[in-house]
Amino acid sequence: MNSKTNQTSNSTINISSCESSHCCKHCCNCCCNCCCDCCCDCCYPPEPVDVTVTFLSTTIFGDPLEGTEFSLAQNSNFLFSATSGDDGYVNFYHVPDGEYSMIETAVPESFILSDTIYTVIVANGTFSITELTEPYTIATAFRMVCPNPVPAVYYQNAKIVDVEAAFRDIPTTGYSFTLKGNSGTDSISHIQGIGVYHGHYLVSHNHEGNKHGRLITMDNNTFVRRDMQNYNNYNHAGGFQILGDYVLIPLEGDSSSVIQLYDIKNMSAACGRSPEFVKNILTRSDAKAGAVSITHYVNNGIGYYIMAVYDNGKIDFYRSQSDNITTASFSHLRESTLMHGNYSSINLVTSEDNHLYMIGFRMESLNRDYMDLWDLGDGDDNIYTEKISEKHMDSYGVGHFRWGACLELYSTTELRVFATERNFTMRSNFRYYVDVTQFG
Repeated sequence: MNSKTNQTSNSTINISSCESSHCCKHCCNCCCNCCCDCCCDCCYPPEPVDVTVTFLSTTIFGDPLEGTEFSLAQNSNFLFSATSGDDGYVNFYHVPDGEYSMIETAVPESFILSDTIYTVIVANGTFSITELTEPYTIATAFRMVCPNPVPAVYYQNAKIVDVEAAFRDIPTTGYSFTLKGNSGTDSISHIQGIGVYHGHYLVSHNHEGNKHGRLITMDNNTFVRRDMQNYNNYNHAGGFQILGDYVLIPLEGDSSSVIQLYDIKNMSAACGRSPEFVKNILTRSDAKAGAVSITHYVNNGIGYYIMAVYDNGKIDFYRSQSDNITTASFSHLRESTLMHGNYSSINLVTSEDNHLYMIGFRMESLNRDYMDLWDLGDGDDNIYTEKISEKHMDSYGVGHFRWGACLELYSTTELRVFATERNFTMRSNFRYYVDVTQFG
């Protein structure tokens, strides 16, 4: 190759070798204009350098916080996750150039999950966190002090003074509110049941493709998810009813089902506590279970539970002579076919005079939600089903009776109704949300 001279702006450039076949034909602004022997970066850009993004996770008092998880995302897709060690440092290794959104996705017990979204920019072998100054530190706040777990004490619901009057008084127009969770509350398939317990919300969730159904405990700002006790790969959790400090959840497979009992006395998403599995109450080897409901009553001085299991228009009643749901053993009482075959949930209610009622939730079409009130008699061997009233409910939101719906026995004279939308949805801040419609 012939010689070439490269000097300051007034220098002479020998470009005789620029006719060489070795010249780079696509280079820009190289010292000899055709890159015979200088092959600049625009011809051969340097290999990208992966960067370690690191920062310190602390408490609000500046102490290193172990066990805080953060995630990096692009276009709503989580690409990297890292958890702080005992020194408090979070390290994302081998992060390519680009702009990322970073969010806190898990915190240790007794801390609050933050909603803040940080912008991380990786370029030229270094990184920056736009919202922070060096040295980068992110503090996580304490949440409320969680009480020690206590035993469940209530094995039945309150009795309603006048069930028919309380049903009539439920407002027909609802209003919507939103519960938000964390990034781990992913949604596959749909919500099927909801219950309200002392300000906490419990949702049953079908999880197609997974061997478990799911229970999700929701407070206003966080969710706690647990897989239901596995039972022969049943993964469809249905509509349910809370009973005192307990809840019964139906879980079904292709052609059979099981009714499971959970203790919810210490359930709290804010404290990271899910319902605790107690036992299987009932196994149905040849029948599914779309919804289950239960109540306690007294007949001739003897305490009983009556449990209704509903599936596609057919309802089976089971009874147990007991005052303690954890030890109750149920036997089949009778089967009935209802005129409506599309209830998503049913709830049983006992009046003060120990008369039994059932409320069924159904959706005919969008914004055409209905509640049906059924008279079941006094719980003797001749239990019957007579529809005595219905209400057309206007949800004006995305929470409908087709999905999760429930009755809250708010007082001995007042009933409230809740309904959810079909799915949890991820929104712009990478959190999962669910909209709920409330009546009353």
